[in-house]
Amino acid sequence: MGIHEWAEKLVLLQTARISIRKLICADVQDYFIMYSDAEAMRYRGQMPFEKIEDAQVSLKQVQDDWFANIKFRVALVLKESNALIGTFLIKSIEEDSCEIGYSLDKNYWNQGIMTEVCRAVVSFLLEEAEMETIYAVVREGNESSMRLLQKLQFKPAALQLTGGKNISYYYRKKEKTAGMH
Repeated sequence: MGIHEWAEKLVLLQTARISIRKLICADVQDYFIMYSDAEAMRYRGQMPFEKIEDAQVSLKQVQDDWFANIKFRVALVLKESNALIGTFLIKSIEEDSCEIGYSLDKNYWNQGIMTEVCRAVVSFLLEEAEMETIYAVVREGNESSMRLLQKLQFKPAALQLTGGKNISYYYRKKEKTAGMH
């Protein structure tokens, strides 16, 4: 399955509580609120948004990246209210490998939502999109994300010092089916 084909199928995924869809311009207010929260952004590689225009520019970049098949950031929408509560990023590395990242509004932390979403997306990537390896990057201190990845059978790959902070790399390989060579 080609990159654009699996990206289009990704936005049809659902879990018990979450619908996954493309981010749209109408998400700008919720997107701004989520990405302007300093506490929620402390483990991300970017500064919190300061004004709504930051969110508009970011959403435009999300759309440009999608059409260029560079990376795919999708909306995580709570089924019961249709509210945008998080995002999930998949960045293609090679045809059979990718990197994932995720953000969740802090009002929804510690409710198992990201575990639910990650299980569904990782399964999709390994089985449907035929990825051989999935990578994830976790910044120093983000113990919740490290535990989540370990729960999903990701293994530590490396530790790197970047900008004065440690960054841990994790990976998960597709399990080989018995009897295959």
